[in-house]
Amino acid sequence: VVPLVQVSPLIKLGRYSTLLLSVAYRESQALQLPETQAEEERRIAAEEEKKQDELKRIARTGRGRRGRHIKVSLHCSGAMWMSKAFCAV
Repeated sequence: VVPLVQVSPLIKLGRYSTLLLSVAYRESQALQLPETQAEEERRIAAEEEKKQDELKRIARTGRGRRGRHIKVSLHCSGAMWMSKAFCAV
């Protein structure tokens, strides 16, 4: 059995102070986390809404970019194997 080592009270104070400060810091970060996540979710929702509005606008006019029909444009964007020549209908 190894005998216990005497540790200076100053070292003990430093260790416990660091421990308490790190716990307090983590707690403050944990309280800010939901705000950060909510901001990110709002930003993503705004981007999705903007995309949906753009698709609705294109669908109302019945034409996509460069005169392509919306269905052909959306279909070609999802199919990697189709040639660009076919998509340029």
